Amino acid sequence: MARTTISAVAQAVRFSVMRLSRTLRTEHSDPSISLTERSVLAALGRNGAMTPSALAERERMKAPSMTHVLADLESRRLIRRIPWESDRRCVDIALTEEGVAFVHGEQRQRTEWLSERISQLSHEEQEILRIAAPILEKLSAS
Repeated sequence: MARTTISAVAQAVRFSVMRLSRTLRTEHSDPSISLTERSVLAALGRNGAMTPSALAERERMKAPSMTHVLADLESRRLIRRIPWESDRRCVDIALTEEGVAFVHGEQRQRTEWLSERISQLSHEEQEILRIAAPILEKLSAS
C-alpha cells in the first residue's frame, strides 16, 4: 500500500475510533462520576490493585490530582486502601464490591449500546467488524 494511502487509512481510522470512543464514554449510568474517575475505576478493574503513584502515572495525572480523585471515589465506597504488610505507610488502591459492580455495570451498558448499533449493520459489515476487532486491539497494544 502506498504511503499516502496508509496515511489516509490512518487518518480515517483515527477519526472513527476517537469519535466512537467519545460516544461510548457518554454512555454511562451515573453522571455524578467524572470521566477521570471512570477512567481510574476502569484501570483498577483491568489491572487490579495499584499504588496511588502507579495509578497516577498510568492515568497521566499529577499526584495531587490523583489524591483528590481517590478521596472522592473512596467517599463513594467504590475503592479502598489496602496497607502493605511490609510498610504500613504504603497502600494499594483496589475496587470495593460496589466498585466492581459499578465497573461491570458501565461495561455492560456500553456493550449493550454498541451491540444495538452493530445489529443494525449488514451481515457483511458485522463480519468486517469481527475481523477488524483483533487488528484494532493489535494497533492499540503497540
